[in-house]
Amino acid sequence: MKNFKFLQLVAYLSILLVLGLSSCAYSKFYYEQGDLETAINTSASRLRSNPNNWREAMILEKSYKESFDKTMDRINYLKQGGNPDCWMEIYDLYSIIDKHQKLVKPLLPIFIKKEFRNADIPIIDVNEELIAAKKKAAEYLYAHASELMKTKLKKDYRKAYQEFNEVKNYFSTFKNVDGLMNECYNEGQNYVQVQYKNNTNMVIPKDFERNLLQIDAAQFNSNWVKYYSTIDKVNIEFDYAIVMNIRDINISPEQLREREYPEEKSIEDGWQYELDNKGNVKKDSLGNDIKTKKYTTVRCVLRETSQSKQGQLLGTFDLVNVSTNQQIQSVPFNKNLVFTNLFAVLSGDSRALSEESRRKIGGRPMPFPSNLQMVMDASNMLKGKLIETVRANMVLVMN
Repeated sequence: MKNFKFLQLVAYLSILLVLGLSSCAYSKFYYEQGDLETAINTSASRLRSNPNNWREAMILEKSYKESFDKTMDRINYLKQGGNPDCWMEIYDLYSIIDKHQKLVKPLLPIFIKKEFRNADIPIIDVNEELIAAKKKAAEYLYAHASELMKTKLKKDYRKAYQEFNEVKNYFSTFKNVDGLMNECYNEGQNYVQVQYKNNTNMVIPKDFERNLLQIDAAQFNSNWVKYYSTIDKVNIEFDYAIVMNIRDINISPEQLREREYPEEKSIEDGWQYELDNKGNVKKDSLGNDIKTKKYTTVRCVLRETSQSKQGQLLGTFDLVNVSTNQQIQSVPFNKNLVFTNLFAVLSGDSRALSEESRRKIGGRPMPFPSNLQMVMDASNMLKGKLIETVRANMVLVMN
């Protein structure tokens, strides 16, 4: 019994040892992989749970010092370079040091039992450096963004907007940064008009354009691009135009065709007794009379009438730079216009009809649509294609 308890104790201690070594192995692995940030966080977390874990203390000491030395070397290098655009990085580097110090300060002093000493964890006051770097970073971004605005280019207004926004990350209220951001936002916008042009010899009603351009243009808006259609009455100087350009309309004459064709079918028509060679009714094995199905052939004639009228609506979707009047892209489209009506009149026995022919019965002649009506009906189909074209060109209108 004593041996059994001893073995249980050994097993329990072994598990604790393995868990301890494995937890240390995680932080050591991160350190050896050069992931100092994760190594520091892992070791600090382990030490909060067990301040006497000297293995974790040694990993934390190595990771922390290596990160501290690398960060300070980078800061000194950037300061010596004297480039004004370095202050954002310097601020970030001091922030890393500050974060690590706040992480380890509650753990100090950290005693390394194996070497009977405290861990070497350098602590410096970075508050003044953080404030100075933060101020210089904001001043640099503010000055650089202000210079970008002077170019009057939309792409530079957008970049300036982003840099002013970074200034607000350092100081929520910095000079007149909010007003400048509003100016950059307004000046950095691209405006796109969705248009329709009729370049055919056919007069197309205004209702066609109105129906075609009844789209929610605002659904395509992004942060820097705003869309309008020509039916939106706005006084805006547009940068781009997406034009549905109808170039040709071809419509065939009305066609009326008639034909007659017969159909017949053998159908069941009652029953009759089956007779033997002597004319007697045959019997089955139970002595019952044998009956067989009786079939007859039925016939009918169909007079089929087909009405048809077809056409094509040809054109292009053009993307145009309005200021330069340069065509950036042109995508052709070809929309088929089709009217068909098929019906038939029956003479004879309807039981002879096939399923296909039966579907034709009951129809009636319909008036042929006019050429204009066929074009008008195409506006709904073209509207979907227009929406696809706008979506496909959203990247091109960002320039």
